[in-house]
Amino acid sequence: MDVAMGYLTGPVNTLADYQVEFNGFLMGPGTAYDLPPGCDFFDMAAIKTMDQQRVWADGSWSGPDFAGVLTPTLPMNAHATQAVTLTDALSALRGVLSPQATAGPLWVKLPGMVAQGIPAKVAKRSFPLGLEWYAGSASGAVQFRCPDPAWQSVPRILQLAASGAASSGLSFPLFQAVSTVLDFGVTGLSSAAGTLTNAGNTPAFPYVVVTGPVSGFSIVIDGNTVTYTDTVAAGQTLTIDYRTGYATLTGGVDRTTRLSSRQFSAVTSTSSVFFSAAAGVAAITIADLWR
Repeated sequence: MDVAMGYLTGPVNTLADYQVEFNGFLMGPGTAYDLPPGCDFFDMAAIKTMDQQRVWADGSWSGPDFAGVLTPTLPMNAHATQAVTLTDALSALRGVLSPQATAGPLWVKLPGMVAQGIPAKVAKRSFPLGLEWYAGSASGAVQFRCPDPAWQSVPRILQLAASGAASSGLSFPLFQAVSTVLDFGVTGLSSAAGTLTNAGNTPAFPYVVVTGPVSGFSIVIDGNTVTYTDTVAAGQTLTIDYRTGYATLTGGVDRTTRLSSRQFSAVTSTSSVFFSAAAGVAAITIADLWR
């Protein structure tokens, strides 16, 4: 999944405490790259402020308090191992820490916490080679630039089958063909709502992928409805990103104008979700978000 849309996919490796993964490249304990546990990189800072103190206004604070770009720096020591020479370790590091056009997934694992990820680009790297080279090691640092300062958990996907309009399951008319036996008409389409959860401290916007064939559908989250009025053919998917408000058909075709209702709601803790359609399947991705 493109990290510019939706959520990061989970880490490629199973991370141990104090390990860091960037674009699938593993660093930290058990690798050729030692990371100091006490470094500022592991403080998980997220909130940045633009507040400025106004001395002419009795020391009050002005300006919006909002989250901005993060630029965390990760110091490390590269060294030779039984399997990797120092030259190979540094070559691999230079390869993965090269400039990127788009942000890649940066994952961090701290003791007692789940792995947390953030979209990141490499802003700067520095590995000066001194006398420590002859001892088989080299110390340096890499600085990342994180355009969106929200940390996320590994995403979860909720699969919902088509279930028609929300109803009680009871369809009229009722009739009695046999004495003392009450019969019903055709059973109405219904199903229990699914549940979306976010254990973070920042609202998380769902990322919905509907697989056809289906002719129109609605996604209802806590009573807020997003309705698509066109057809999704067999073998095609329609993606709705609640964060951006865009609807995209297979191949990147924009179908946002086919949304007749656009009540995009975020999940702050626990939300119910209902997929109202005659056919098709909806896969809804959500993750815990922190700032």
